[in-house]
Amino acid sequence: MIALRRGQRLSKQHRGQLFHDFAELVESFEGRYITAQDVGTTLEDMVHVARFTDHVAGHPLDEGGAGDPSPYTAHGVEVAITASLGGGSLSGRHVVVVGLGHVGGELARRLIGAGARVTVSDVDDRKRAIADKLGAKWVASDAALSVEADVLAPCALGGILDSDSVASLHAPIVAGAANNQLGRRFDRRADARARDPLGAGLRDQRGRPDRRRR
Repeated sequence: MIALRRGQRLSKQHRGQLFHDFAELVESFEGRYITAQDVGTTLEDMVHVARFTDHVAGHPLDEGGAGDPSPYTAHGVEVAITASLGGGSLSGRHVVVVGLGHVGGELARRLIGAGARVTVSDVDDRKRAIADKLGAKWVASDAALSVEADVLAPCALGGILDSDSVASLHAPIVAGAANNQLGRRFDRRADARARDPLGAGLRDQRGRPDRRRR
């Protein structure tokens, strides 16, 4: 993780220096750790990291890599949602997507394309433009968990599920892309989530391994 001060903005030069340092750290593990694009990083960042270490997944498609992993992650979550609902059609099903980043936005698009009714939310009100473009219903971030739906799909940062918030849920299924969905204050007996079990970042859209990995 590269930690910044709250509100800190990086110049292009400073960003490059930070990822150079990060690449040297990855290289020091001698292949025991492979990095890839994740929250707050871009494909261009990974191209820069690859200048200093071979232990990177997610190279550009035109270089034989897997490209941006977000669409594959969104597809995995869509499959998990479909399976959680019995494996049938998503038509008419109501899904609440919390977080409209690369994965959440793509997931919302895929769900709408599959005929689902989609409600979206994000702490950044500017993301409402994505909802308008997709034709999804927008709700405030503090109201998203209480929307009555078939599925809640957390796709943002933050442990939004704790003993208090779970009590207010109106969706029987939680199936999202967020890594840390559970808060510290959580009754593990209530943990019945569906997660995409596959790391999509190491494969391309045809399911083949990233050919740039050595």
